[in-house]
Amino acid sequence: MTCNLDKGSFSDASRARWISDDCAMLDRLGLTREIVARRLRMFRAAAETGIGRPVGVPPHFEAVMDDARGRLPCPFGDARAFAKLNTTIRNLATGESAVVSDLALHMIEEHGWFGDPASPFRLGPELLARIMELP
Repeated sequence: MTCNLDKGSFSDASRARWISDDCAMLDRLGLTREIVARRLRMFRAAAETGIGRPVGVPPHFEAVMDDARGRLPCPFGDARAFAKLNTTIRNLATGESAVVSDLALHMIEEHGWFGDPASPFRLGPELLARIMELP
């Protein structure tokens, strides 16, 4: 498996290296960014039905969506903006959770960007795989 990312679209060498490292981690986990994004979209769709209330997702997950109003542009320059919607995914068996914005979902799916390793908002492949029990 590979990420098949166009490294030429990244202006920052550090960002390209972090994306490459995350691609390698996805390979080690037996995942692709598309698999991760598909699972995130499943939780997002479930959460959307709850209109701000937690929704149970079998076998032992919970998802809730909140709206902060407004839009955020994609920093990768693809001229897209995303609603400030956040989906909190909780694994009720382990107690772990992650908050995934619509922008973060787009950046994972389209750009292979899981976040700066030093950022408190990073959604690393290993964290998401563990919380969502992938593969």
